[in-house]
Amino acid sequence: MVNLTPVDYASQAIIYLSQQPTSLGKVFHLINPQPLPWEEVVNSIVSFGLSTSTN
Repeated sequence: MVNLTPVDYASQAIIYLSQQPTSLGKVFHLINPQPLPWEEVVNSIVSFGLSTSTN
């Protein structure tokens, strides 16, 4: 399983949290609550026509 968090979600969360007085001094871990199997990630990459080969 791999946890990928979309950058648009993470950036919006950071902006929101930075504007909250109650966030001061706290630590936040932004994660995707629905991790994907690595095979599904690779299959998606291949479906866009990209190579997963290192050669």
